[in-house]
Parts: sequence; C-alpha cells; structure tokens
Amino acid sequence: MTPEMNLKEMERKAWTAYFDDGILDITVGLFVLAFGIGMTTQYATVAAFAWMAVFFFGAAKKSITLPRVGLVKFSPEREERMKKEISFFVIFFSMTALIGLAFFLTLTTDLPQTIRTLVGEMALVGYELIIAVGILLVGYWKQIKRFYLYGGFFLIVIVAGLLIDLPEANPLTIMMYEFTGTGVLILLGGFVVLARFFRRYPRQEGGGYVSR
Repeated sequence: MTPEMNLKEMERKAWTAYFDDGILDITVGLFVLAFGIGMTTQYATVAAFAWMAVFFFGAAKKSITLPRVGLVKFSPEREERMKKEISFFVIFFSMTALIGLAFFLTLTTDLPQTIRTLVGEMALVGYELIIAVGILLVGYWKQIKRFYLYGGFFLIVIVAGLLIDLPEANPLTIMMYEFTGTGVLILLGGFVVLARFFRRYPRQEGGGYVSR
C-alpha cells in the first residue's frame, strides 16, 4: 500500500469513527419527531423549537465523541467537500423557508376555508418531502449509507399515505403517524449505532488521533 493510499485509508477510518456514533441520527430523529408533532397537533410551538436539536448534536459530540476518537483534522479535499456541504444546506434551507413563507401568506389571506385547508395539507406534504429529501442528502454529503434507508422509508410512508384511501381518517393524524414512525426509526437506529460506538471506542484521556 502506497503512503498516499495509507493516508486516505486513515482518513476514511477517522471520518467513519467521527460520524459513526449515532449522534447525527439521534439529532435528526429528534427534529423529525418534534417538527411532526408540532405541525400536526395543537402544540405548534414544538415545531418552532425543533431546530434546537442542533444544540444536542454539539454537546453530545463534545462529551461523547471527542473523548473517544480525539480531535480529527481532515485533508484539504475533505474540508473542501464539507464547505460545499454547508453552502448547499444554507441554500436548501433558505429555499425551504421561502416556500414555508409563501404557504403561510396564502393561509392568512382572505380565501375560502376549503382552499385554505387544501393549501395547509399541501404545505405539510411539501414539508414531508423536503425533510425526506434532506435526510437523503445528509446521507450523500456525510457518506452515511443508513440515511438512505431513513429517507427512503419516509418517502415510502408519504406515498402510501397519499395513495391509501381512508375516508374516516384525519389527514393530520395520518401525517402525524408518518412523522412519528420515521422519527422513531431514526432514533432507534441512532441508539443502536451509539451502543456499538461505545463498545468499539472506549473513553480515552488525553489521547486521540489526528487525520491529515
């Protein structure tokens, strides 16, 4: 194995160790649960605070991951990819916010109730699709294959909810189950990965490696 290949393999292991702790899964799972509950029940404020799951991510990385794998510094190529990822998600979520604003303005205008109800349901389906695509994109940018499973599962339940005709069911209730089922799946996956991470990487004091 050449020195260059050896460095790339070390970096790959460092990257895998740094993101194979389940913390990102748990963070995304908490967001999906909170956002879904807030958007489909009377507890709308819960959705507004769903983004605060990012604070859990930062705190958990600092207290769980860093003491076990150390401070990881990636190659310039990997850091450039991470910068592109940040730029992409800034644009992605900015567009999402604009779409949400457009739906909100439509709902607050003087339109017939039937139209506003239809627009509200379309908005929820739109957000479901945006979140599902967002989860798939996390898998792509972070190179974590299990996120393709999470995003694919969410897309399947969304399509199933649209195709299965249940006249007696409240659309909001169906969407709540879709959000809840996906959020619980991601959380369970995260906890399984976290348990494996604890076994694989015992806590170390003052150690760690740096990948360059």
